[in-house]
Amino acid sequence: SLPVRPVIPLVARISDQNASGAPPMTVREKTRLDKFKQLLASPNTDLGKP
Repeated sequence: SLPVRPVIPLVARISDQNASGAPPMTVREKTRLDKFKQLLASPNTDLGKP
């Protein structure tokens, strides 16, 4: 499993790619990214629950 820390640079890298002329993220990718950010921001996750 990957550590959580590298996630932030990854998101920043995606933003940098968009700023540097790469094609914009699709709506689906943006929705997934927003859900992912919400998951990271939430204090309690469902990872430990059956």
